[in-house]
Amino acid sequence: MSLFSNLAVGSQALLSFQKGISSVNKNMTNVSTDGYKREIPIFSDLPNGGVNFSEAKRVYDDRLFNRLLDTNQENSYYQELSSNLQEIEKTFSDTTGTGFSDALNEFFNSMNDIITAPDNLAARDSFLSKTQTLIGRIRDSYESLSSMKTTNSQSIQDSINTLNDKLHALAKINRSIKTNQNNQETLNSMLNQRDVLLQDISSLIDTKVRFNSDHTVDLFSAKGHALVLYDKNFKVEYQTSQKDETVDDGSNTLTYTKSVSHVLINGVDLTDDFKSGKIGAKIQTEKRVDELIKRLNTFTFKFANEVNSVQTNGYDLNSNQGKNLFINENSNDTSNIDASNIKLNFLDPKLVAASDNKDELQSNNENIKNMQDLKNKTFSILDNQSFNEYYNSSIVAKIGFDTSHINNLFEEKSTLFNSLKEKLDNLSGVNMDEELIELTQLQKSYQASARIITVTNEMLDSVMGLVK
Repeated sequence: MSLFSNLAVGSQALLSFQKGISSVNKNMTNVSTDGYKREIPIFSDLPNGGVNFSEAKRVYDDRLFNRLLDTNQENSYYQELSSNLQEIEKTFSDTTGTGFSDALNEFFNSMNDIITAPDNLAARDSFLSKTQTLIGRIRDSYESLSSMKTTNSQSIQDSINTLNDKLHALAKINRSIKTNQNNQETLNSMLNQRDVLLQDISSLIDTKVRFNSDHTVDLFSAKGHALVLYDKNFKVEYQTSQKDETVDDGSNTLTYTKSVSHVLINGVDLTDDFKSGKIGAKIQTEKRVDELIKRLNTFTFKFANEVNSVQTNGYDLNSNQGKNLFINENSNDTSNIDASNIKLNFLDPKLVAASDNKDELQSNNENIKNMQDLKNKTFSILDNQSFNEYYNSSIVAKIGFDTSHINNLFEEKSTLFNSLKEKLDNLSGVNMDEELIELTQLQKSYQASARIITVTNEMLDSVMGLVK
């Protein structure tokens, strides 16, 4: 091989190893960059004995990444739902003073003093005070649930706005990937951005990804509705509607209106299809809040009607038929009393109808005893339970069990997700120790190539000297 050939080989090697060093430096610079996949410098032998930098190969496993996306959907779902249920659970916590189990017991227990002394105004006043406290707790519980539902609804809208932004960004990334097939550095950067977007989208909604041979992706909902096809994204929409809910105990009927969320893709309502991701969790949160509101309204509706029925069968200290104890504050009558509108009808202790005999108002306690007997009475509309039992088992215990169950599932999914993420990080992430070793090897190779050029140059100088 001629000396000039040695110079060409050395120069080619010098440039190749310089590119390799730049590739390793890029890895080290992006060690903490979210979604960055490390790049391995690939070299090939040339026919003349030299070396050429072929590419900076992106370390990636699409099957492992696809598994991560599937697991991320479930992990995000249970994480969001777990957090929301814990907030709902606080609404009915007697330990933090937000439940009304104790207030319900005090309502019934406060009747004991009236039973002992039916004409005692202080006892009657205490009963009305306990009644007011119970009503306040019931309404506070409703307001808390209602506020959560409003916040959750806005959160669904915000998440869908974020989702649409990311779908649009993914369509743009697809277009950039397509036009940069021959620009390795730009292509790798676009692919990293693509994967970050896919992971972000999978945390919001359950999706299926189709990886194409040109590195672009097509994205579909779990039921196959297109979200992104190459450079076109399809808008996800959020709407609400009003729906009447009915509670019927056979003799009385409660009707109230609730707001219902709808998520649409291309105008098709797919709300019930969302089983994963944060949006799916928020939809499930709404359903659970609606169910709790219905149970709370059922309790309040039956409680008010039963107490009113007993109260109006007795006589107050003014010798009048008892007035309803509870009314609907919106209509000032007893129609459609629920947890949102229940109101104490009077504050005058003389109006408590303790007697069932108009001629024995000062000593008769039979009617207030009948009211107290409601504490242990069971009702079919309350799943054949008493008021206390229904509140504690069908409201408090139900949300507690649901929260505990979802928390356990979240722990399982979180463990699986973290395990897959660790595998992917070990495969594609940057290890500084490995990069330093690789950098040292490439620097030595660079120095060796530089030495070839230096020695060859010295030899050429010697030859030129002989010619002189």
